Amino acid sequence: MTLNPKGIFSVKSVSRVFSSHINTQDSSTVAWKKLWNLKAPETIKMFLWRLGVNALPTRENLLKRVDIHDPTCLLCQGCIESPCHLFLRCPIAKALWFSACWGFRAKDVRADSPEDIVNLVIKPPDALCRVADQWKVSLVMALTLDEIWMMRNTELHLKSKVDLRASTQLIQRRFREYVAVCSASLTSSAHISPHHWTPLLLAGLKLT
Repeated sequence: MTLNPKGIFSVKSVSRVFSSHINTQDSSTVAWKKLWNLKAPETIKMFLWRLGVNALPTRENLLKRVDIHDPTCLLCQGCIESPCHLFLRCPIAKALWFSACWGFRAKDVRADSPEDIVNLVIKPPDALCRVADQWKVSLVMALTLDEIWMMRNTELHLKSKVDLRASTQLIQRRFREYVAVCSASLTSSAHISPHHWTPLLLAGLKLT
């Protein structure tokens, strides 16, 4: 377990431990503080961090370390499975982006590195931010990336057929659930009245 100075586990504290051993963030173009402050589940922020430092075991990354038989994309079998291909260029990924993220066309985005993908989530296109609050757009984009990775792993381990409709519905359900949790948290905080300390009345005390 990794703790922060206050003794509380957090995604950021885990990244500090990794960064102390692997100097991955010194020359990074990602605004990491904005990533940690995203309104998103902690597991999603950890996933985005792993993506941003290119630590996900894509087939391209595995090929650099071990001898694998087939480095092509598990979803389309068309190109080497790099992060940019898997999350933005793969036909399956592009179809999911379009159906789950307000008609977003991933092919129109220039992304040359995993950091560019994370930056896309942190600062979404202005066209999408006109249809929803920026934090909600970032949340949907993060959930879409996570679902693409889950689809990829399901294909790898279970050999199940890709179901874009089911994946889109799952993203939408996870989005609604998290927004509802955030709304409930804000509502409960607004109804909590502050506690003020008041001195005891000396006339009511009896010393024996």
